[in-house]
Amino acid sequence: MNELGTMLDLFQAPKLLSLTFGPMKNAILFLALFLTIGMTSALTAQDKGIQFAKVSFDEAKSLADQEDKLIFMDGYAVWCGPCRYMAANVFTDPEVGELFNRSFVNLKMDMEKGEGPRLARVYRLTAYPTLFILDSEGQVLEKKVGGMNTAQFKAWAKKAIQRHRPDLLGASEAAPVLRLPAEESWYAAIESGNKDKMMGMTRRMYPSENLEDQMAVIGYWHQYAKFNEQPGLYMATMTELLKHSNYATDVGLNNAAWYAMDLTQDEGYLLQAVAWIEKAMDQKASWYSYDTIARLMYSQGDVELDREFAEKALTRARTDDGDVEGIEQFIRSLGVN
Repeated sequence: MNELGTMLDLFQAPKLLSLTFGPMKNAILFLALFLTIGMTSALTAQDKGIQFAKVSFDEAKSLADQEDKLIFMDGYAVWCGPCRYMAANVFTDPEVGELFNRSFVNLKMDMEKGEGPRLARVYRLTAYPTLFILDSEGQVLEKKVGGMNTAQFKAWAKKAIQRHRPDLLGASEAAPVLRLPAEESWYAAIESGNKDKMMGMTRRMYPSENLEDQMAVIGYWHQYAKFNEQPGLYMATMTELLKHSNYATDVGLNNAAWYAMDLTQDEGYLLQAVAWIEKAMDQKASWYSYDTIARLMYSQGDVELDREFAEKALTRARTDDGDVEGIEQFIRSLGVN
């Protein structure tokens, strides 16, 4: 029976129910039927998207080997805006689900909890989200840093399958898939060290009101600076970007500070990163901002403050489902009980 038919039946249901039950029971049963349909619709929509296996990383490799599939791994963090956008709007798309469930063992991995931190080190994760396509032995076939919309995500996946396992594509999908121009441009600029290209692309997206664009710009400049060993350029670019309120959110400021710490130990740059994270904490004193400033204090040798901030990060992480394990490891390294 389709949903419209079910709804029409429901409008007739009170007349039928009134033959047997009193008004209160009628109302309860009528509400229960509506809730059942709502839950069924929600589950149906969820079932049409990507089905993520609730298994460990090693179990995912075994499944991929048994089922002769590739592995798709979503490397995310709970605080990451683009990660949440993709989970709610991209991974739930029926066409995406059909392609990914057929071709991959799908794995969601919180890179700040459980086995996530170990995998983040192994796969050199530096930004969220980072999306991986792996073979059954865990070797990286494709890696994409930053969020995508539904069309971009499907094109990226089809391109990867076409390149590595064309037998997994249906006959109508087997035509070559072109590389996305935006992705091509970003990575070509990163690999060539072409600052002008990066600046041009940044201007086209700046100041963007789209959270996905904001995080992509910050993440790409981090990748560019790291690849080309130019932390000064990263700091100058971030200083300019963060003058705009669209970028200077608590998450944007936190990410900018964290990436700066990853790029350099220069005292002047780290003091600028401290200023950014203090602005982030003025907006929202989150577990991840306390964690970032604790590690910045540690890098500058401020033992008292890094302990204080690390303890606050741990307290908030325990209530906000943060990276408790990672923060506890950091505190142990400080000699804090």
